[in-house]
Amino acid sequence: MDETWIHHYIPESNRSSAEWREAGESRSKRVKASRWAGKVINDPEYKFVFFNTLSDNLERLTKALLCLTYTDGHCRLQDFGKRLLPAFEAYKKCALNVEIQSTQATWYHASKEIVTNFSTDPPVGISLRSLKSEDVHTVNNCWRYVGAFDNDGKLVACCLRLPIGALGVLHVVDSHRRLGLGSLMVRCLAKKISELGDEVLAPVVKENIASRKMFEKLGFQKIDDIYWTD
Repeated sequence: MDETWIHHYIPESNRSSAEWREAGESRSKRVKASRWAGKVINDPEYKFVFFNTLSDNLERLTKALLCLTYTDGHCRLQDFGKRLLPAFEAYKKCALNVEIQSTQATWYHASKEIVTNFSTDPPVGISLRSLKSEDVHTVNNCWRYVGAFDNDGKLVACCLRLPIGALGVLHVVDSHRRLGLGSLMVRCLAKKISELGDEVLAPVVKENIASRKMFEKLGFQKIDDIYWTD
C-alpha cells in the first residue's frame, strides 16, 4: 500500500492561528516576523508544510515535495520523522536557492498506563484551572494554553498542545522554577490528551538535556527523531 500526502497552510490566513481575543477586542497589528525560542510564528511569509508516506520507497514523496512552490515566501517543513530525511535532503538540494537549517528533536511517547498514574496535585500556593478571558494577554504573549497560577491568580507555568496533537512549548516563569511545575504541566496536559483517547506524544529539542531527562523520568520513551526547518 502506498499513501503519500502533503498538507500545508499559511498561519495568518488559517483559523488555526487565530489570536485569542476578548469579545469586542480588535485584532492586534500583525508583525512581519515574531520569534520565540527560535520558532517563527504568525509570519505570513512562511507556509507550514506537513508531509508523510506509508511507503518505504520515498521516491513518490520526494517528487511531491519538489512540486511545492510559494512565490510570496518559503516553506517551513514541519515535524517529519528521521526516515523521511532523504526526501527532505533532496528537496533542500533541488528546490531551494537559499541555505536552510533544520532542528532535531527527540520524539517521545507515554503509554496510557503510565499517564493514568500521573499525579496532578499542585504544590502549596499553586492552583490549576482552565484558562479564562482575563488570561488572554498572558497566553498570547507566550503562545501557550494550559496554565498553573499562584495565589494572586498570576499565570506562572503553561504548556501548549501543538497542531500535530503533541505536547510542546513548555514554559515556567523564572520566579517559579525548580518547583516541579514543568513536570506538573506535562502530567496535567498528558492526562487530558489521554482522556480524549489520543496518543500522548512530545517533541523535545535534542540539546535540551534537562527537559529530556524530565520526560524520561516521567516514563516517556523515545520512539523516533523528528525535524523541522528553521
